[in-house]
Amino acid sequence: MRTIFIKPPQHNAFWITKGISGNCMVCQRKPILLFGRQAGRVYRSLLQFDLSPLPQGLIILSARLACYIGYDECPGRIKTIDVYQIMSRYSLKRKLRRTPILTNSQPIDSKQTASGPAQVVCFDTTSLVQNWYSGAAVNLGILIKAHDETLNELTGLVSSRHPDSQQWPYLEIGYQEADASPGKCASSTLELQNNVVSADEWQQTPVVNILRFNYSYIVVNTGAHGAIAVLQQSADGRSWQDESGICRIAAGQSAALIPGFIVKYARLCYKSQFAGEATALTIYLQGRTSGR
Repeated sequence: MRTIFIKPPQHNAFWITKGISGNCMVCQRKPILLFGRQAGRVYRSLLQFDLSPLPQGLIILSARLACYIGYDECPGRIKTIDVYQIMSRYSLKRKLRRTPILTNSQPIDSKQTASGPAQVVCFDTTSLVQNWYSGAAVNLGILIKAHDETLNELTGLVSSRHPDSQQWPYLEIGYQEADASPGKCASSTLELQNNVVSADEWQQTPVVNILRFNYSYIVVNTGAHGAIAVLQQSADGRSWQDESGICRIAAGQSAALIPGFIVKYARLCYKSQFAGEATALTIYLQGRTSGR
């Protein structure tokens, strides 16, 4: 599997709305993209990426959106961030809007964070990028909002106007090149490695389109404490089910998680075995196509 990074976003901005369904004021060219609520106003942010650098004929296996926290009004408080597919057209040239931007009814992904600035937050956007690339969905961008917009607190993500380009938002897309011969693929193997650190809450590896592969996850615990992991699969990238029981990996040990059946998407969920005992993990995803 190969990887391409799309950075910076083509557009980034945020909206200020008086009430959840009131008129919107567009704010561009700001170093921070705000979302949340303050003084009766709701803030939501937008990102749009240009996928034209991707050549035709690729097989998109995974995609994630990575953003850095640039402002946190309430550091230490756990907050949930939702990302949505934007469904309606909009104009960033207009400073005011009378109608809200339409999104899907369900978020693409949600993440919890309690840390302050400089933390990176990653969202799984695999199915959305696949639909953008294939033309099944129109690429109008991604809306970022607080899960609970009744709480009076603001959080901000670093935008492409920030002086530190290393913290600009980006899309990380994993893909394979399709061969010109019908029914063949340029690569018959899949190899992916994630170096992570466990936490008290569940975390997930990037979602991968696994339909073509016989595969397994191998978890190596390189830290000093125990961890647990569960293999999950999904037919649509939204509804997930456990494909394995909870696997415990002691410090210095490794374990393999192998599916009994294969559907389109897979991911590995992991966390610390005991609260407060984070540990370093190396997670390998390895597979090969059937009949090769």
